[in-house]
Amino acid sequence: GNLAGNLNNEGRIIEDENGVVYLAQKDGIYQIQNGDSKRICEDRAVDLNLWNGRLYYVAQEYSADDDYDEHVGDTLVSIAPDGSDRQELGEKRPVRVDSIWPEEPVDSMIYEANTYYCGYTDLNVINGQLYFIANNGNEGSADVTNYYGNSQGTIHWDSDKSLYRMELDGSNLTELVANIGSDDPHFCTDGEKLTAQITAALGEGAKLEDVDAAEQ
Repeated sequence: GNLAGNLNNEGRIIEDENGVVYLAQKDGIYQIQNGDSKRICEDRAVDLNLWNGRLYYVAQEYSADDDYDEHVGDTLVSIAPDGSDRQELGEKRPVRVDSIWPEEPVDSMIYEANTYYCGYTDLNVINGQLYFIANNGNEGSADVTNYYGNSQGTIHWDSDKSLYRMELDGSNLTELVANIGSDDPHFCTDGEKLTAQITAALGEGAKLEDVDAAEQ
């Protein structure tokens, strides 16, 4: 896997047991060894993980628009340490943010509707299995309070998110915890327990939920 603190910062760097460093940049993944650096693949990657001699990560796709660097899709990928044997795991997932404001000006500054399609986030290899957060397509709504004006309103979304587990070859996709947040939920682990941050909607507080990684 990778260190929790590093993954919380998008996991763009990881070091193996021999001191070889892998660094994710916009133009690809670089292997750094004995002061020498070489690009091993062209994927724009985050959430780098190492497991049994292979790299696992989220490959991000961006639009070709020169005026705006827009993140539009994610794919789970595995490669050998030299960049060969690239394998895509599971389906490509879209990434987008759709926000709808009220038609009439209001002081609440709360969206009428908001959708954040996250693709894949928080990828972590734990005990030889892939764990990550992704959209699940479940609609919902919640009453929320704006932090800045203490105003209240209701927000709607057309896809919540879930915590998932998958085998290293992309098989056996399993939903572990459903509906953990429509906005930007996260999880972390100590190797035995998964602790998910539950965020019901923008402006609403979070709570934590533990999942036994070994038994789920």
